[in-house]
Amino acid sequence: MELDIGELKKMSTDYAVAKDEAIREASKVVDVQNIKHVTDNKRLIGDVVEKTSEDWNAQKEFFYQQIKYGQRPAEEPPKQGENENFEGQEREANQNFKEQGSNEKFEEQDDDGSFGKELEDELLSQLLTR
Repeated sequence: MELDIGELKKMSTDYAVAKDEAIREASKVVDVQNIKHVTDNKRLIGDVVEKTSEDWNAQKEFFYQQIKYGQRPAEEPPKQGENENFEGQEREANQNFKEQGSNEKFEEQDDDGSFGKELEDELLSQLLTR
C-alpha cells in the first residue's frame, strides 16, 4: 500500500485547523477547559510520517553504502570498456552465487520483505512514543 505523504500532511493540517476552530466556536457556548488539551498537541501525524520516511530513506541509503549496493557513481556514465568489465564481473558473481546454493535465494527474499515491514513498524512505534 502506497502512502502519499503530501496528501497525509494536508489532511492532518486541515484536521488540526478544524479541531482548533471547533473548540474556539464551542468555547463561545460552553466551558471547554476540559477539552482544550486536544488542541495543545502541535505534532501532526503528517509531519511524523514524513520524518519517519526521511529517517527510513537515510538508514536505507547508509545500509546500501555499507553493503556496496549499486556502487556505480551517478554523475559518470560507464565507459564502453568498463561496461564489458562489469558484465564479466556480474557473470562471475552469478556463477559464485549458483555454486553457493540457489535455494537460499528465495528464502532470503521472503525474509527481506518481512524484515522491511518489521523495521518500518518498529521505527513508527518509536516515533509515536517520543
